[in-house]
Amino acid sequence: MMIIGGKFLNKRKLYKINFIIWFILYLIMLFNMTLFDKYFGREGVSLYLIDMDYIRNYFDTSFNLIPFATINNYFLALRNGNLSIIAFLYNIFGNILAFVPLAIFLPRMFKVARKWYYYFFIVSLFIIFIEFMQLLMLTGSFDIDD
Repeated sequence: MMIIGGKFLNKRKLYKINFIIWFILYLIMLFNMTLFDKYFGREGVSLYLIDMDYIRNYFDTSFNLIPFATINNYFLALRNGNLSIIAFLYNIFGNILAFVPLAIFLPRMFKVARKWYYYFFIVSLFIIFIEFMQLLMLTGSFDIDD
């Protein structure tokens, strides 16, 4: 509403400030959701509780570098009745929906991101950064399918 109001009032500076505020709020929400949100099973790990068994278990269950392996597992689990349709939709479309606002913000805030190859590079780096943060914090999953 703030962005629309700034647009209708024809106040370029107000529009830009509002856009920056919404972008920062989006980034806070995205980092919270991908790194810390307990609803998605990202509970953070105390450094005192980390041992080699915990790290080994993380890499066995939450680390994937094989393209489409996780997506294939979701389809198989859905077909076998081991996964609900809601959980399936969360996992398949959740990542896409989480990054849609980035597609809106980047080209409007940074002129360089208006060219598709720069945009693709920036978004790829951003997603890789989040995946590496999940790996370093041992939260979520480090998955190439994300």
